This record gives sequence, C-alpha cells and structure tokens, in this order.
Amino acid sequence: MEPLFAFLIRSSAGIILFYIVYWVFLRNETFHHANRWYLLGALGFSVLIPLFPLRYAVPVEPVENIIFFQALNDPFNSVQPADSISAAATGGIDLMTILSAIYITGSFLVILHLVIQMGILTRLFSQSKIRKRDGIRFAENTRYNTPFTFFGTIFINPDVVSQNDLPNIIAHEKVHINEYHWCDLLIIELLTVIFWFNPFIWFYAHSMRQNHEYLADRGVITGGCSQDQYSALLINQSLGTQIIGPVNSLIFSLNKNRFKMMTKKKTSGLRSLKFLLALPVLAAMLIACAEPWHQNQEQNTTNSNDLSDVTSDIAEITGEVVDEHGKPIHGVSVVIKGTTVGTITDQEGVFILKLRLLNDLVLSFVGKETIIDDLAELRSRGQVRGKFHRSYVMREGVFNIDREVHFSAPPPPPPPPGRSEDRLATPVYAPQNSNGEVEIFFVVEEMPEYPGSFYALGQYIKGMEDKLSREKNLKGEVLVGFTIDEAGKVINITVLEADNDALAKSAIDIVSWMGDWSPGKQRGKPVPVNFALPLEF
Repeated sequence: MEPLFAFLIRSSAGIILFYIVYWVFLRNETFHHANRWYLLGALGFSVLIPLFPLRYAVPVEPVENIIFFQALNDPFNSVQPADSISAAATGGIDLMTILSAIYITGSFLVILHLVIQMGILTRLFSQSKIRKRDGIRFAENTRYNTPFTFFGTIFINPDVVSQNDLPNIIAHEKVHINEYHWCDLLIIELLTVIFWFNPFIWFYAHSMRQNHEYLADRGVITGGCSQDQYSALLINQSLGTQIIGPVNSLIFSLNKNRFKMMTKKKTSGLRSLKFLLALPVLAAMLIACAEPWHQNQEQNTTNSNDLSDVTSDIAEITGEVVDEHGKPIHGVSVVIKGTTVGTITDQEGVFILKLRLLNDLVLSFVGKETIIDDLAELRSRGQVRGKFHRSYVMREGVFNIDREVHFSAPPPPPPPPGRSEDRLATPVYAPQNSNGEVEIFFVVEEMPEYPGSFYALGQYIKGMEDKLSREKNLKGEVLVGFTIDEAGKVINITVLEADNDALAKSAIDIVSWMGDWSPGKQRGKPVPVNFALPLEF
C-alpha cells in the first residue's frame, strides 16, 4: 500500500494548491467556461503527474570495492512459528495496516453512498413518465418539486412547475445537457471515492456544481429572459427539496453570490492572465514528482575483465530482475564477479551489460538473496559472443547474525563523508569456500544498523540473556527471526527454533524491546531486511 499512499499524498498536495489558486484568484471572475476547464485540468494534472512522473537522467559510476553480505535461504518461508506463541506476540498490527484499513473502509462507504444515490435516481427514472420534446428527454415525477438534470434527462414535477416558468426552466437545464456537465459530475464523484479523506476534493465538487449553475444562469439570461423574472423563478423554486447525488439542480447554491454573478459586469480579458498563477503549482508538482533514471556511464576499467582490447568473445547480456510477486526491482547491482565492472537495473528492473561469458554475474540487493549466474549453460554450448537475455527472480534473504563475529568486535568507525551512494556497507566477514579461499559476496549500500552498531546490539543481547536466565531460570538456545522494515521498525518476529516454549517467549521479548534501527538502504532508498539471531540462555 505504500506506493498508493505516496500517490495519494502527492496528488492531494496538487489538489490543494490548485484549488487555493482558484479560490483566491478565479472564483469571483465571470469567465465561467475557463473556470470549468481550470477545475477539470487541475484535477487531471493532480492525478496524472504523480502517476506518470517526469524522469531525469542520473549518471551512475561503476561499482568499486563493494563487498556484499551472503544471504541465507529464507527460513521465514519454511519454518512456522511455535504453536504456543500467540499471533499478537509474533508481530503486532503496524501503522501501515491500520491506515490501509481506514482508507479502504472510507472508500467503501463513499462508494456505497454513491451507489445508493444512483439507485434512487435510477429507480425514479424508471418510475417516471418519459416524454421527448425538441430532442430533450423529460421525466415527469412527483417526488421532487425542484427541477434537475441527471445524465441528460430533465426531471420536472408537473404539479409544481407552471407553464409560464417551464420555458426558462428548460432553457436552464438544456445548458447543462448541451455542455455535458454530467461528465464533470461523474469525474468528481469517482475522485471523491479515491480522495475522500481530502476535504478539498469536496470543495472541488461544490465549486464545479456552482460554476455549472453560473453557466446555466448566463445561458438563460443571454437567451432573452429578463433578470428580474429569472430571479423570481429561482426564489419560487427555492422552496423545493434540494436534490442529492450527481445531478445539476436548479436551486443549487442559491445565495447572494449567485444573484450577484448574474449582474456582474463581464471580466476583461486582461484579467484572464490570472490563470498563469497556476503555472508555479504545475512546475512544483512536476519537480516534486520527478523520479531519477539511472543512466550507466561507459566503463573504462583495466582489470581482468577489461573489454577494450577484446573483440572475439564479448557478449551483451540483457536481463530483467523481479521479486517473488513478479514486480520489477529497481537499483539491483549487477556486477561481473571478481571485478569492479557493473551496472544497476532501471525502473523496469532491466539492465544491459557487456562482458566475457567466461565470467559470472553477481546480482545483489539489500534484503534479497544474492544471485550468482555462472552462465554455464551458454558456455557449454560454445556461445561466448552475441546478445543474450536472462530473467532473474530475487527472493527475500535472511542475514544471519554471527555472535562470535559481530558481538565481540569493537564498533566500526563511522562511514566517510560523501554522497549517499558512496557510503557502502562495512564488510563484517568474508566467508571461505570449501577450498579455503575467500569468496567475494556483494551487497550494495547500507545494511540496517542497530544504534551503536552490532557491538552495542551484542551488549544488549548478552545483558538480556543473563537477566532473563537468572529471573526465569532459563537454559537452552533459540533462533529467532525478525524484519527491519523501511522505517527501521522491528516487525515479523518469528521463532525459528527453540528448545522450549519459555525460551521462545523470552526470545520474542528480547527482540521486541530492541527499539528502532537505522533501516537498510539500496542506493538511498529504504528497504526491508530479514535477520536471523541466535540466542543462548
């Protein structure tokens, strides 16, 4: 739901800013047609700019001297929590879940209200006597005294409307029909379902309907009806019942301003320059919603995989990287193993890299399992040049916290100053393979960090283990898993292994009381990371 909330926040900001311009500078002017298109355009820009943001190129330099943590196979997907541990203890409802529930509930209620209104009006249409005159459809009803228009049909109560008033009423409602005002109402009703929490969307709905009535009033008066006669008609009809729903009602917003607007002198064309005041809002939205597009610079390296002097065995690999749910992953580091030559995936999870197929590819992302593609299938066919396409699925990984390695070391020095993309994770260990050689593992950027580093975490863990061991007479081992989310919160606490239930509950308490961490980041963007922590009582 986070992308949805980000869209809602950005769009809501645009809706508010555009409406402020309208309310302060435009609402009292007489260019009603221009105001109509301003309101529609403001809503359109507010929704479309966050959905389709501008992208600007950001050059990405080669990845240098990067060391990645080895990711374990994900035990969270294969091990169930201890049966005796309650769901509340293994991870409470977070703020995002609460906000999602509130938003969905609000949208559902608004939809329900709209459906009920549409149902009432549709039923009224089916029960009314339908007539056609001069290409206009009339529905005679006795439920509402006030004339109104609904989807191109004029609803009139013949018992209330006099024959003398009928021509002016029809002239008023025909403006709504001929100018398709019902389309505006349908758009604003649908947007209220999405932005119901933003009071300004309701202000838009009122202003649109009010502007429709200004247009209809002007159409009646310019059609030959005297202003005094038309004003008397509106006052007489004001005793009728106000209509709810997506309709244009004759007496909507019948107040001093509406009568004043009928007599107001037409605004000069020079004052239409006020519409230009919306340009700063438009520019601010384009800048605020713009997203970087990482453009890879040409690699001019001179290491063992240097391609500058090789022409016979160069291959171009085009790949796409997605997560378990098929969503593209942006910012995945793709590095030729054993070198500093690499690239990253773009917004669509796609990368292009030239290399020798004698080398392997290493794909890494904080919180995901590292993928090593040895390209053995291609080499076995003797295909070491040309263009190839590869697809990868990166699954959630678990960072195993080694007590001996992490808890006994002193705090690491702070990262050097510089750009965020240059502050890489400090290597904690470089595991050895079966031949005793140090393997190179890659993880870009920053792993989550406990306040004071893993050394401080070790001091906290040891203190809590000793304390609970004495108080509860505990003895044994536990392996507990948890996730540090994008906000640095500890969530998804899950006991993976435990000698007994008492140890499991104590392990959950220790992890729950850790407090917030600094979240993991992939090229400056916070990402969730799974951890597995062994405890000894």
